[in-house]
Amino acid sequence: MRTRKEVILRSLVIVTALSLLGFPARALAGGDGLNLIPNLTLLVANLTVLGLLIYPTQRWLLAPLVRVLVEREQRTAGALERAESTHAEAVRMREELERELLRARTEAQAHRSVILGEAEVEERRILEEARTDSARALEAVRSSVEGELAEARRTLQSDAQELSRAAAARILGRAL
Repeated sequence: MRTRKEVILRSLVIVTALSLLGFPARALAGGDGLNLIPNLTLLVANLTVLGLLIYPTQRWLLAPLVRVLVEREQRTAGALERAESTHAEAVRMREELERELLRARTEAQAHRSVILGEAEVEERRILEEARTDSARALEAVRSSVEGELAEARRTLQSDAQELSRAAAARILGRAL
């Protein structure tokens, strides 16, 4: 396979040689035309100068130019490879991060479900305990109120008996 340098050099030589050869051309000048044939001495002199200038031109102009172009292409290719590998690494890391995030979310959801279940059990236990305590307190208050009510009835009954005796004694005017 030819290198870029060889292709450029060959193209330059071919174009220059064809332009200097000056194939016989017919020029229209007036009625029947004019044949233009190149001067052989001038043609040989031009080809000699071309031959002498090919080496210095190739060495000091084309070779550095081609080298700069090749180096630039290599740097660009290297930078492109690095960019592609960095992009692939970023995509891989993003996918890994998404998997890790999904796993963490799943774990958090499971942990949340466990905590909510425990909280519901604790809530039911506390409510049942509160109901039991309130039922005991209510029963204690009821028994206390019933005791006080019975005591108040006894007291009222004895007071009513004493008052009725006192009222009867007053009405009758004597002690009973």
